[in-house]
Amino acid sequence: MMNDAGLDHNDMIMSSDWSSFLANLVQSHQGRMVAIERNNDSLLQNPPDQGAPLQAIELRSRHKQPHLIITTAAQTYTIEAPNLIWAIRSEHGELIAVEILDGQERSTVMRFVDG
Repeated sequence: MMNDAGLDHNDMIMSSDWSSFLANLVQSHQGRMVAIERNNDSLLQNPPDQGAPLQAIELRSRHKQPHLIITTAAQTYTIEAPNLIWAIRSEHGELIAVEILDGQERSTVMRFVDG
């Protein structure tokens, strides 16, 4: 599906691939500036101009429910019971954001800061 900003959500990551996708994401982008937004998609429409360095992303299981922990130099974000992960790419195929939806359809967007 496409949104107005020309971003493509066509890379839904299968849950069986989450661990390897997230490990590769951190390995490739650790230290890169990211902005994280919850329950709003304005980061998908408007690129951020500032953020914090990405430090880690972990997929853990707590009480038989998975949860995702994103750590930046500034803050730690926990997404309880994620059920969808989308790799959001520019029209040129470059990964520019990751959107995570939890079991209640709440969205967390992690977008890379250009520059």
